[in-house]
Amino acid sequence: MKILKMQLQKNFSRSDVRISFFVFCAVPFAIAFMISMKSGVIDIGTSVFSAMGYTSVILGLLKSLLLIGGVTALIVTAIVSKEIDSGLDNIFLFRLKKREQLLISQMFTIDIFITLVFALLIVGCVLGWLVFLRDTEFGTKLFWEKDSENTRRIIFTVVRSYLEIIVYSKIFTLISIACKYSKAIILNLMILVVMRLLVNIEAIRNWIPTYIGNASDLFEYTGNKIVTHGVQGSLILLLYIIILIILSLYIYKMKDMAR
Repeated sequence: MKILKMQLQKNFSRSDVRISFFVFCAVPFAIAFMISMKSGVIDIGTSVFSAMGYTSVILGLLKSLLLIGGVTALIVTAIVSKEIDSGLDNIFLFRLKKREQLLISQMFTIDIFITLVFALLIVGCVLGWLVFLRDTEFGTKLFWEKDSENTRRIIFTVVRSYLEIIVYSKIFTLISIACKYSKAIILNLMILVVMRLLVNIEAIRNWIPTYIGNASDLFEYTGNKIVTHGVQGSLILLLYIIILIILSLYIYKMKDMAR
């Protein structure tokens, strides 16, 4: 618990982490304002948003721009790879019974960061909708969708998107353990781009975290099938997370920390 508390204090005092929190809360709020001003900042056509409908759209927009994934890649690589390169990890390892405890504390800190990013993004979307869009030509009076099926799709879109970014954070962690910072940051950003391209290959896209996270497959189903397939996709992402954690811990345990 001491090492976890230290990691939280150290990493949440970073300026890039604090700026990320501000950006992901402010951007949805600002976009809602610009939509209300008919600025054309995003093409919404004839859409009229509920609060969670707006949240789903903004989440998809920020993911398509690689903003959430890109920021996560930068933060994870800095926390894991840069601290190994600087020798900081070796200093902490002398105080621990098992070196894996340090990596677990880092991964847990990253998970909390991602959780807060999603929470603030949702807060920013809801506030933006309440202030600028609710009961206007761009927004309904409803928090959820009228159609219960669309509500289910939105819920799974948010849940799957969250798990998708957690999966990528574990991939970034694995790469950061294996490579020095300069190489790791390039590889991690390339992974995001490659995964977006792989979504276009129909034969494998159902196994790609980006495609699962987008939850676009759920529009092919109705009724209880939405829940069934929504849960299936979520379980696949959870399986990826477990495998990546085990693999990262094994490599971290075996790796020579001097590089």
